[in-house]
Amino acid sequence: QRVLLAGTKNRLRPQLDLVGQMGYTGIRQGGGIHNYFGPMFLSTAGPNATVGLQYQFPRQNRAALGALAQNEAGIRQQDLQIAFLSRQIASSIVTAAYSLSNTMLQVREAQEAAAAALEGRAGEAERLKQGVGSVLDVLQTEDRFINLTISEISANVAYASAVANFRYATGTYLDPNRPVQSVDREAFYLPKS
Repeated sequence: QRVLLAGTKNRLRPQLDLVGQMGYTGIRQGGGIHNYFGPMFLSTAGPNATVGLQYQFPRQNRAALGALAQNEAGIRQQDLQIAFLSRQIASSIVTAAYSLSNTMLQVREAQEAAAAALEGRAGEAERLKQGVGSVLDVLQTEDRFINLTISEISANVAYASAVANFRYATGTYLDPNRPVQSVDREAFYLPKS
């Protein structure tokens, strides 16, 4: 658009054109082929030429003014679209980073809760062996352990989705240098540091 703008501005300047024409006129009536080529060799009329100058004032060039206004509006529109996309990308990166941070905390808390429930289940099983606990207590701790394990799995799924969204928002989801794109398993995990 900016390259076209320079050309459009040039159309607003005064234009001076040299116009010329060359031709040959002559007529000779008759029916043979010699009458067809006759005017070139006989002096019935002859060659002619016209030369002239054509000047165009810029104030008369309404089409160029309209094209200039349209081109400048196109540039402004593209600049606004770039600014809008920049803000949208920055916003999506911030949102994805915040979501990734939250899901990392959820995974850590779910892992700790599931580990504590596993210890509680082992403790209740030991109490049952010693005759102090009841089967109902073991079943309740087993149920709590299963629910917390399911919560841990859900947190891991949310974490994998957050990693994928973060990589998508930052443009690191796919490798632009590969001719054939595919999503590997590693796209859903952050490297451990």
